[in-house]
Amino acid sequence: MDRCEPLKEYSEFIGCIRSNLKTMDKGEAVDSAIDYCIGNGILKDFLTNNRNEVRSMSLFEFDAEEHEKAIKQIAYEEGELVGYNKGELAGYDKGEEAGAIRGRAELILSMFNSGKTPKQISDFCGLDLKEVKKIIKSPM
Repeated sequence: MDRCEPLKEYSEFIGCIRSNLKTMDKGEAVDSAIDYCIGNGILKDFLTNNRNEVRSMSLFEFDAEEHEKAIKQIAYEEGELVGYNKGELAGYDKGEEAGAIRGRAELILSMFNSGKTPKQISDFCGLDLKEVKKIIKSPM
């Protein structure tokens, strides 16, 4: 950028606007940057001859930049919400599955404790006999 003086000066002009935006509204920030740059020989001829066009264009560019930031923020928030909802559903599904497994185990143990044989439980529940025996032997 040091080899291209107009580009360097344009960068200084934009930097001045950005700095001013921290304490001023857009119009004041642009006007102040134009005055500062003219006073310090930065794009002096161009800014002096094209002040109104530069002001309009700068305001438009910073409005477009704010608009783009707002759109990105909205998209981020929407993505975050979608991700949260998907995570919540996945957690719900896992919890539902875990609850079903636990409920089935409780039913098998209840039937076994009331005197049913593993074979009877297997036949009644439609489960593999090995699975029924495994549940009966496992501590809950």
